[in-house]
Amino acid sequence: GGLVSKAAPSSFDLLISLSASGSIPELCYPLLRDGGLLVVNDDFGDGCLAKAMSDKFSFIGAVEEDDNGVSTLTTSAQDLLDHGLSFSKRPFKSKKYAIVYLFQKTSTT
Repeated sequence: GGLVSKAAPSSFDLLISLSASGSIPELCYPLLRDGGLLVVNDDFGDGCLAKAMSDKFSFIGAVEEDDNGVSTLTTSAQDLLDHGLSFSKRPFKSKKYAIVYLFQKTSTT
């Protein structure tokens, strides 16, 4: 795509991808600076994929919405993502839905 082919490596502090298809965490990893943040949802498995890439991203938290429409940040990945393969072949399957997931790129040095 256009962003990947035109952007310089390690040139972003924050990348946000919502409902984009493709291996977004893999595409965004080289574009983020060390310590840079990646915000994704899991509509196409990007939250699960980023969590599976634990050598490249660390999970910071997720924004959840309760039955009353109140959004809160949780830092417990265990509550949101569970090991295993789903029918869509995601490396993890969601136990419950989060609006977005926040990850930090680990240092490459």
